[in-house]
Parts: sequence; C-alpha cells; structure tokens
Amino acid sequence: MDLTFSVEEINKFLALNSKKAAKVLSDLGKLIPFIESCYGSEVGKELLKDDIQRFTELHGKVMDLEATDDEKAEYRYLKNIRLPRVAHRLHEFITKAKELKEGSKIHE
Repeated sequence: MDLTFSVEEINKFLALNSKKAAKVLSDLGKLIPFIESCYGSEVGKELLKDDIQRFTELHGKVMDLEATDDEKAEYRYLKNIRLPRVAHRLHEFITKAKELKEGSKIHE
C-alpha cells in the first residue's frame, strides 16, 4: 500500500469530516518522525534489523535453557517492551494512513 499522500487527498479527507479528519492528521503527524527515523533512514533500518536479529538469537538461548540472567533480561525487554512498541507505532501509522487514503476516495 502506498502510504504517501497528495495535498488533494488530504483536502478531500478533511472535507469528509473535519473533526475526525483533523484528529487522524494530528495522530499521523505525531507518528511521522518515528516512522521516518525507523524506516526512512539506513541507521533506523539497521537498528531495527539488529533488534530483530538479537531477539532471534536470545530466543534460541532462552528456549534451549542456555541464556544467562542478563540475556534473559535483554530478551524480556526486547519481547515485552521494545519490539511491541515499534510494532504498535507502525500499526497505528498504517491504520491512520489507510483511513486517510480510503476517506479521500469517497469524494471521487
């Protein structure tokens, strides 16, 4: 799905329901810096890739009962805090972006 928006799409969406549209645009605006830093930069992509790779390594150790206490703590942090936070923000962005895209098509 294309998650870029034209000015025309935004204007159509705003005409749909200005209060709801303003909220969606506000929510998108808050998420854009996060999305750009994670997915729009090589550093962000590399960090995310490193987190997923490290989680995979630690998962194997934890499941094989070979993880140290520090590795278990790092695994819990990645599993319960860091990766869910990234996934939640990405899901929220995609949901709001779809809402804007679909809302702008109603006026066509």
